[in-house]
Amino acid sequence: MEKPIAPAPLAGGLALDWSGDGTAKAHSGAFHAQLRKIRLIEEKSSHPVNADLEATYSPGNIFFSKFLVSDADSYFSSVVTVGPRLLNLQSVLLQLSNNSQLDGSALLPVDVWTAWRNASWNDALDPDGACTIHLNAKNIDLRKASLLTGRELPLAGELQMTLTTRGILKNLNADGRLQLARG
Repeated sequence: MEKPIAPAPLAGGLALDWSGDGTAKAHSGAFHAQLRKIRLIEEKSSHPVNADLEATYSPGNIFFSKFLVSDADSYFSSVVTVGPRLLNLQSVLLQLSNNSQLDGSALLPVDVWTAWRNASWNDALDPDGACTIHLNAKNIDLRKASLLTGRELPLAGELQMTLTTRGILKNLNADGRLQLARG
């Protein structure tokens, strides 16, 4: 898969069930995609991941009733809504090696479409957008968790965290606790 479907060339398996109708300006539909061992072709640090995605869509919006990314040992799941300048994650769960290590929710002022097209988050954040986060993390192995991004990132350590934010991104209020061991 290549642009515009993916931000960078990908290899792996895809099973797709899709239905939809309309025009570029007025359309709607639904899909169920199962991706197997998806990986970035041009990156040596690529780590294959699986995904099971089920969603409905309309112009500028996608509602994922199922959003699951996994590898052999771990998975991340959430109910995800993507809208104009909005990323909403509900029922967030990260399980690493059969241990639940992250739960919560996050409403982020992110233009996912800009980030997707440019393969960058730099221009995608809305400083005037609402940012509400409620996350609890216990004993997250950062190396294992980072593998679910599809890359082997140079991260290590164990994270403990409680985080609650409210406000707009450029004037954010946050409460919580963060502890990193063996980082």
